[in-house]
Order: sequence, then structure tokens, then C-alpha cells
Amino acid sequence: MEYCIQNGCTISVNENASIEEFYAFEKSLKADGYRRYFSSEMCENVFAGYEKDGRSVYFYFLARTRQLRVLEGDYAPLLSYEAGKRIRKTAVINFGFDFSQNPLTKEGSPLSQQGCGLGCVIILEDSSYVIIDGGAMHTDTDVVVEHLHDLLVSNNARTDGKIVIAAWMFTHLHNDHCTTFERFSRKYGKTNRVEIKNLVYNYPWTWQMLCFKEGLCTDTEVAPALDYIFKTCYDTPPTVYVPRTGHRFNLCGWEVEILSTYDEFFPNAINRSNDASMVFRFNPKDLDGVNDSVLFLGDIEKEASELVVSLHGDYLKTKIVQVAHHGYMDGGSESLYRAIGAEHLIWPNSWIRWYGVENSKTGRVVPDWIKSAANTPPVAYPQCNKEQAATDTYLTFENGEIMSATDTLPLNSL
Repeated sequence: MEYCIQNGCTISVNENASIEEFYAFEKSLKADGYRRYFSSEMCENVFAGYEKDGRSVYFYFLARTRQLRVLEGDYAPLLSYEAGKRIRKTAVINFGFDFSQNPLTKEGSPLSQQGCGLGCVIILEDSSYVIIDGGAMHTDTDVVVEHLHDLLVSNNARTDGKIVIAAWMFTHLHNDHCTTFERFSRKYGKTNRVEIKNLVYNYPWTWQMLCFKEGLCTDTEVAPALDYIFKTCYDTPPTVYVPRTGHRFNLCGWEVEILSTYDEFFPNAINRSNDASMVFRFNPKDLDGVNDSVLFLGDIEKEASELVVSLHGDYLKTKIVQVAHHGYMDGGSESLYRAIGAEHLIWPNSWIRWYGVENSKTGRVVPDWIKSAANTPPVAYPQCNKEQAATDTYLTFENGEIMSATDTLPLNSL
């Protein structure tokens, strides 16, 4: 059966399929005059994309679930951003949030230790950036925007002084992950000091941003919301790229591989919207293996975690991981963290929440399996320090190894 999933794209799922059916389907496309624009293997899974007359057929065989999935829609080239001259070392930053700025803190709300979301910045070797989510919800978004802008300015080594964001990527479009993008666009989208080249997401549902609460845009569907932001905030808007599971693309010295999207849930319903988070990994292109890579999990919960493990197994092994759903009990699963076996944890939450100060109203504490899943106790990098002040943690790399990190909190000190 065929399902419409997004922007005129359809997906069909063949159950109990075989790899022979994958290659037979590929052969039929070639016979019909289609051109292959992409192919890849990931674990035992095989992926391919073909195009003809502006239409794309993207299909893949998932070995462990024995499914052949076929997506059809408009053709768009894969995202690629190549570096010019290398002018600095790469770094991954867990973007800090000032939890003392959270309005709910003053009200004594149980949410006072949460709600700042996920925000990471990757500095590329040509001194451009990739931003993952950006965060902000219950905290003061304008303060977060200024903090992000200051961080980009202070790390900019370009001779022209321009801030170039090669890609702004969303794990999913909840407002504690994407509000900063909307506010940042409002303030800097039409300036000649900032350029956002690409916006990357794969998410089918409503765009939950603060601008809707303020009545600035009443349509919460993704495409109209983007159109509104682009028209009001940009003269030249970013190019939208919607990646699919299995896609690989280059971002200036990193290979990005998409490990799962909400596509894998069709034809079944997604019970929790967080499970629609896109899971992807940044791999240094000049290294062998994936142990020096950075894995982003977004807010996936139990169902998506088990799906990811079933698709990829030990292929998930990665040295650095962004902890799922801010480290709450419903984020990730024990089998997921054991498959990953990370040594370093990008922690999208506060220092206090990391150290497990339980709130009786929310019941959200750190699950023990995160602390014990790796062979060695991992090191966590939270968004703020003991005083709830913003803490930007820089993980800098040389030949794939972490050379330095600030404000580390080793788990074995507990």
C-alpha cells in the first residue's frame, strides 16, 4: 500500500522482502531510463536513489526487518558543502543555556530545571558552522539568540568576518529545539553579516514555535510556517533539504549519515512525537571507522530506540553521543546505549539534572544505564554549571581524537 508522507512524497512498504527484490527493482528502473544519483550500504542495509525527468525514486532494503521501502517524489540533489582553505581545527560545542534566566525558575515550577532544549554548534575547518537544533523554550529566547550570535562571532576566523552557517539541522521541530532558529532568523536573517545556506530536517507534523503563541503566524504546518519565516526574515532564504534514512552527504570535512527518520514507522502510527526525531552521525571523512564520530539522537524515546537498534545493532558504536530526550528516564533505552558504548556524553540539560536531583512532581531522573553502558564510565558535558550559568563545552579534534574539553564532569566522581 502507498502512503503520502510529506510535500507530495509517497512511501510504499513491501514486507518479507529479500535483497534479490531490491536488485530486481533497481534493474527495472535502469531499464526505464532512470539515472542513479546515490547508493550506499549501512550495516546490512542497502540504499539507492534514481531520478528521471525531475522525479526521484529512493528505495532501500532493511535486512533485519526484511522490508523494501520505496519513496517517490520530486528530485533534489543531495546536500554537499565543501571547504575552501582550511583555516582552523574542527570542534563540537555543547551550547550552554543560562538556566537562571528561565522565567519558571522564579515561579518555583518543577520545570525550572528543564526546557532549554538541545543546542550544539559544530565548527567546520573553513570556520563556517553547523547548528544542531538551537534550543530555547521556557528560557529567555532573546538571551539565547544573543549568546549563540556571540559564540559564532567569537569563533569566526574568516577574513571577511561573515558568519556562514553551512547547515542548520533539526532533530525534530518541537519548540525547545527550534525556537532559537525562528528568533535568530528574525534578528539576523536580512543582515549581510550572517548567511544560512541550508536548512535540514525530516519531520512531518506541526512546527511548534513561540511565534505562533504570539500570533505572528497562525498556520502551524511545517511548509507554510517555513514560507512565513523565509518571506518575513530573509531576502535569500536557506535551501531546504529533506534527508532520508541511508543518505550520506559531506559538510566540509565531515560525512553526515542519516541512520533513521520517521519514515521507518510507516505504515504504523508513531505513538510519541519525540520518536519522530531524526537520528544522524557526523563522521570525520579522513578517519577509518566510526569510533571518533558524534551521534545525535534528538529526543527519541523507547520505541524509536529499539527500532534504531534493530536496524543497525553494533554499527551504532560511537565515541561521542548526544543523550536522548535530555537524559530523562523515557529517553533512549539500555540496549541503545550499550550498542553505542559512548565515552563522552553531550548532555542537553542542567548540571543539577545530570546529578540526579529528583523532582517529585516530574519524576524525571537520570537512568542508571546511561552511566554503566560503556566499558569505562563516560564523561558528561552539561549545558550549565552548578550555579545554573551557561556553560559552552568545546570538544576540539585533531586526527579524530578529542584534544581538549572544558567543564567536564566525570561520572566516576559520583
